[in-house]
Amino acid sequence: MMANMENFKNLSIDLTGFSEFELFGTGNMQIFHDLLINRIGNDTFVKLLAMHARVERSDLARNMRHNIMADPCFGPIARNLLYLWFIGSWRRMPMSWVEIYGTGLENYEVIPSSSAYTSGLLWPTISGNPPGAKPFGYGMWAKAPKL
Repeated sequence: MMANMENFKNLSIDLTGFSEFELFGTGNMQIFHDLLINRIGNDTFVKLLAMHARVERSDLARNMRHNIMADPCFGPIARNLLYLWFIGSWRRMPMSWVEIYGTGLENYEVIPSSSAYTSGLLWPTISGNPPGAKPFGYGMWAKAPKL
């Protein structure tokens, strides 16, 4: 299972563009790993990680688009995983995916942890804080936003 966590971490780094330090810093690595296995099944999870391991590193962005994002099985998973890392919630898989690859698997939206939203990668990406959480402090409204 440790090898799968390492491979999941590497996939997440390549999908999000964030470092290992930043991803582990969210506190959600294990939670997201376990949720993904639960939502796509262990066999599909292992196949996704194997496909990612075969992606040519020379032109990573292009090869990720062609081998992962454009794949009818792995593309919807990768898009949901990106959404999970950035927004902090798991969306339903498309019914076309469920009918072919996900029969019998749970398929509903979920926020997997109390910190998933507040530690989402969206916030550092836009240099902001999640509304209602992590405030800048007293008088923050009086300061101009960061550019």
